[in-house]
Amino acid sequence: MPGEAKDLEGAARDYEKLLRSLLPRGGFDVAVMGVGDDGHTASLFPGESGVHEAERWVISVPADPAKKREGRLTVTTPVIEASAAVFVLAVGAAKQAPLERAWSASGTVSETPARLLRGVRGRSRG
Repeated sequence: MPGEAKDLEGAARDYEKLLRSLLPRGGFDVAVMGVGDDGHTASLFPGESGVHEAERWVISVPADPAKKREGRLTVTTPVIEASAAVFVLAVGAAKQAPLERAWSASGTVSETPARLLRGVRGRSRG
């Protein structure tokens, strides 16, 4: 994934074209996802619009100097949900609360983007 490109939006469009040509099902055979202390997964962060992307497969995520985050690319919910097998890796006590929110019956994907992992149509393993 060309995340260091100067034109992240152009890189996102180009990488999406590549994925669409390689992934006729729309998802990966295997995806390994993490969960951040704030409940993000991939680079889909709480309160940001990327968590609601339903059409595009790859988006750019702007830098956020306040959070010490560089700009980057990420795959979106449609690709993650269409993956055949998704493994969720989360290590450490700081991951307990975001994982509980992700699997809870209440809450939103805006608050805890890792909730989108509940929609995986293949198999998910935690």
